[in-house]
Amino acid sequence: NMLGTIHRAINNLYTIVAEDGKTYSCKIKGKKLPLEEYEYNPLAVGDNVEFTPYSDNEGLILSRLDRKSVFRRWNIKLEKNQTIAANMDQVAIVTSAYEPPFRPRFLDRALTCASGCDKIIVMNKCDFDLTEYEFERWALYHKLGYKIIAVSAKTGENIEQLKDLLRGKVTAFVGQSGVGKST
Repeated sequence: NMLGTIHRAINNLYTIVAEDGKTYSCKIKGKKLPLEEYEYNPLAVGDNVEFTPYSDNEGLILSRLDRKSVFRRWNIKLEKNQTIAANMDQVAIVTSAYEPPFRPRFLDRALTCASGCDKIIVMNKCDFDLTEYEFERWALYHKLGYKIIAVSAKTGENIEQLKDLLRGKVTAFVGQSGVGKST
């Protein structure tokens, strides 16, 4: 048996990078993992697993190792937890000053979904002005002790400072569609 980390998860097919750097395409052995708690998806990107290869690049996942951190949301439809990412050092929750508009309630929900890791709140599109009320809400996160940074992918403002916060850390980026996570 070997140990590895899930780097991609699509439709019960997992891309695992083994400790030696080799990549395997794996499925769960028996289609169910022996876990104490039931989740919508028992495996997520970042999970460390034990697996057994059955060819040069394919294998079967036997078990999931303990998680040090998770980003998990409640799946209302199935009434079960859904882990999105695991074992990261920090989560960067990306929001936007404009298109889509700043959504403090989304930030509040996302902050509660991350546990066991540091949290950074990234305001993208800072080249657009927030209203006075929005700015007060944004500044409140800093007062509460969260790391916050305002950046502009378009102008490059504070991008180097963001890179400094990311350097040497495994970071999960989360946020609404259109906020600039990929950029």
